[in-house]
Amino acid sequence: MTIEQQRIDIKAGVHTFSGYSPHAAQKDMINFVKRMCYKPEHIRIDYGDEVARQAFAACYRELLSYCEVVAVKYHDKGR
Repeated sequence: MTIEQQRIDIKAGVHTFSGYSPHAAQKDMINFVKRMCYKPEHIRIDYGDEVARQAFAACYRELLSYCEVVAVKYHDKGR
């Protein structure tokens, strides 16, 4: 994956969650994270327009002050 013009190797497990889509409301996605037993240390937001991604990132930063939250720019998503 390329983020901010830097090649990043992703070493992560992939899990599928039914019932969630990128079209879910922000509050639904935030509630999903609130209910997680193990909270994430890193969140990358790469869906939606710039203003929406930044607003969503701000919500996560407020909820998870220790978490690195990045609203990825569209051209940096490696697509």
